[in-house]
Amino acid sequence: MSKARKRFLLWTMLAMAVCLTAVLGVINGALWNMAAEDADHLTQTIADNRGFVGRGEGRRALRFENGRPVEGVMGTDSPETQASLRYFTARFDAEGNGELIAYSVNSVSREEALTWAKSLLQERSVGWSAQIYRYRVWTSDDQTFVAVIDQGRELLNFYRVLRISLFGWIAAMLGSFALLSLIARRLFKPLEEMDRTRAKLLDEIDHTFRMPLTVMNVGIENLERRVGTSDELQLLRRQLSLMTRAVRDLPQSEDGSASEVSLKQLAQESADACRAAYEEKGLSLTVRTGDDPLNLPVDGDELRELINELLVNALKYAGHEAVLSAERSGGRIILEMRNDTTLSDGEVDQVFDRHVRLGNADGSPGVGLGLSRVRDLVRTMNGRVSARVSGGQFVLRVHL
Repeated sequence: MSKARKRFLLWTMLAMAVCLTAVLGVINGALWNMAAEDADHLTQTIADNRGFVGRGEGRRALRFENGRPVEGVMGTDSPETQASLRYFTARFDAEGNGELIAYSVNSVSREEALTWAKSLLQERSVGWSAQIYRYRVWTSDDQTFVAVIDQGRELLNFYRVLRISLFGWIAAMLGSFALLSLIARRLFKPLEEMDRTRAKLLDEIDHTFRMPLTVMNVGIENLERRVGTSDELQLLRRQLSLMTRAVRDLPQSEDGSASEVSLKQLAQESADACRAAYEEKGLSLTVRTGDDPLNLPVDGDELRELINELLVNALKYAGHEAVLSAERSGGRIILEMRNDTTLSDGEVDQVFDRHVRLGNADGSPGVGLGLSRVRDLVRTMNGRVSARVSGGQFVLRVHL
């Protein structure tokens, strides 16, 4: 899946999640507020009737015309709603002595109701208690009243809607993801095909130009060594440097993920491209990789550049021969470049520092940046590199 399609799915699903959360939040918030408002209306009705449910003398639930009901009363004003209300009311004098004046609830005893009401005297005038009980505290004629109503039955519908909303949110997100994945696959298919074509073209350009440019740079260095530098050779070197930088800076495919690349194949291709330059200097170049393709999950361009730098370094300083080998050891791949040298035995890891050149570099063109580039490339691949001289052999070993 391309990055563009992933971003499309991510931002679309995020927008969907925000919108659904906002809509369902508003709906459930409104239901909760309406439940609270209904409860407050009922407690206010109790307060207006000095602690009792007001049935309204002479009031009727239905309006009749010609002996038939034509209009009823809904909501908290309905006499049926008020008659079925579960509540109790306690009255307290100035000294805090209290008594129950109304009791129509089965969830608590009279003693518990009176104790409960007394505990609410210091609370705010209206609020929730035990999550499902709405209470109101008011004062009239030097007496304080506490009314508590049970809203559990009414709030049950709210919690059911909330539960349905949560399941609906999950179902909507899953369904939207499946549908959007199908839409995105069709929508981005032409773009992904164009991206694959573009990436293939860039790979072909890179493969076609990178190695010839490397060989030409080496050829110019050899020519300068034999006949000396000149304005024409300096001009060629600058132009080749510009072309090399342009090829190195070619854009990568949008996916950007590191796919498996064959180190064996890249090593063989790079060696074949450099073989003519080695033969021109009278050097032998041997490649030993075995039958294992030595696949690595790294950037192919960086791995090719790493191999090229090793080959170019050996081409500059080898006396008679150079050997490029690679093998799998445990869970890592070891890439090794050997060439004969006149240096003394020992570790020479300082060659990876910028502008550092060893004793055998006298008279050889260069500024000591090649192996520092090798070190940087190896680090990007989470590997390690070392250099040593042993038995007249200069050995560069890379663990990938």
